[in-house]
Amino acid sequence: MRKTLSTFVSQIKYELEIGIAIKMNKVLFNTEKGIVLIFVYLPPSGSPFYKSKTFKGILYLEEQVSDIILNGDNNYKL
Repeated sequence: MRKTLSTFVSQIKYELEIGIAIKMNKVLFNTEKGIVLIFVYLPPSGSPFYKSKTFKGILYLEEQVSDIILNGDNNYKL
């Protein structure tokens, strides 16, 4: 990442197994609130990755995103 942008971007969820969630500061886009971007890789449905998981595929992604929204670190403000 360019140093000029690094002050406007922060990682908000370190435990996301299938990707990364970052927050873009509202100043960067001149918006009322910040923007959260989530970049993910979903393993194929037959992957051993899901062996110990309750949900598979897109349902697993939904569970991970819900965790960020509902139970995430409330110390950051969008």
